[in-house]
Amino acid sequence: WLGSETINFTVRDTSNAAGTVAVKFTVRDSNSPPRWQNAVNYSFNEDDTLRIPLADLRARVKDDEDPANQWNFSLAGNTKIKFRNTNTTFNLFAELDWHGVESVQLVVDDGKGMKDSVATQVTVVSIPDPLRAFRVLSPIGEFYSTRPASITFDWEDTVDPENPGSTINYLWLLSKNADFSNIIKQVQLANKSEHDLQLDNSIEGGFHFWKVIASGVTGTFVESSNFGSFTVPPATSVGETNGSIPETFGLRPNYPNPFNPQTNVVFDLAKPGHVLVTIYGVDGKKVATLADREFQAGRHTMRWEAQGLASGTYFVELRVTNAGKLLFEGRQKMSLLR
Repeated sequence: WLGSETINFTVRDTSNAAGTVAVKFTVRDSNSPPRWQNAVNYSFNEDDTLRIPLADLRARVKDDEDPANQWNFSLAGNTKIKFRNTNTTFNLFAELDWHGVESVQLVVDDGKGMKDSVATQVTVVSIPDPLRAFRVLSPIGEFYSTRPASITFDWEDTVDPENPGSTINYLWLLSKNADFSNIIKQVQLANKSEHDLQLDNSIEGGFHFWKVIASGVTGTFVESSNFGSFTVPPATSVGETNGSIPETFGLRPNYPNPFNPQTNVVFDLAKPGHVLVTIYGVDGKKVATLADREFQAGRHTMRWEAQGLASGTYFVELRVTNAGKLLFEGRQKMSLLR
C-alpha cells in the first residue's frame, strides 16, 4: 500500500486531563534493483561485431517496478572486449586482430542507480587474414604476329599477413575464355611470380586468357585482381612421312613412353578431317585437349607436356570426323613417371 494517513495521538494524566496531537504518516514507493534471470555466453569471429538485440537482453532481466525501455546495459571487468549501444542492439567487438576468451560482467542499470551484473564469457574466434591483393603484369593484351617458342608470364608477389615469410603457392591457369570455365593448362608454383610456357602444338592459335590464384599455409587464398590475355597464330604440325599420304587412319604409340613430363602423340590421317585429341586419366576425367580443329591428310605429331600431373597411367584418344561422320576413333595408353 502506498499513500498517507493522519493518526491522532492522545495523552492523559492521572487527573484525566488530556491532550491530542495529529500525526501524518506517508508510505512512499521504494526502488528494488533489476535481477538477471540467467547467464549466457557469447561467441563471434575476429574483427567482427556481435549485435545482440536489446529485446533478448531485456527478456533475461526481471524488474517489476521500472519499465524495460529505461534499462541500460554495459560491461565491467573487460579489457579486450568492447561494447557499443544503439537504439535496438547491444554490440560487442574486440580489439583489432585480437582473438581469445575473456570473462566479463554484463551489467543492467534500471536508470535510477540500481544495478545487477552476471558473469559472461565472450569468445572471439580466430579468423586468418586474407592474402594481400596482387595483379598479373604481363602479357596483357599482347598480340604475337609470329608464334614464339615460349611466353614468360609475370605477376606481383603476395604475402600472408598471418605468417610473414611463409610459402605462397601460385596456381597459374590458362583458358580460352574469360570466365575460365574451360581450363586448358594449369601449373602449380611455390614462391615464384613468373612462369615460362613452351608454345608447342598443344596450345591452339587464337585468343587466350590467364590468371593466378595464390594460397597460403593457413588455407587462405586470393585470386589475381585482373587477368592477362594474348593472341598467337595457329599451331603448325609435323606433316607427312617421306612426303606420302598414309593409306589408313591410325593412332601410333606415343614416344617416349614412359615419359616425364613431355611426350609426342603421333597420328595418321588418310583424308582431311576434324581432329579431336584428348588426354584422360584412369578415372575417365579429361585432363587436356591437344587439338580440336581441322587437319590436312598426313602424319602429324603433337607434343603433350604433363605439367603438374601425378605419376600414373593416362590415355590419349583420337577422333577424326568429316561433315559429322566418324572416320576414325582410337586410344593409346601412356605412362607418366616422375
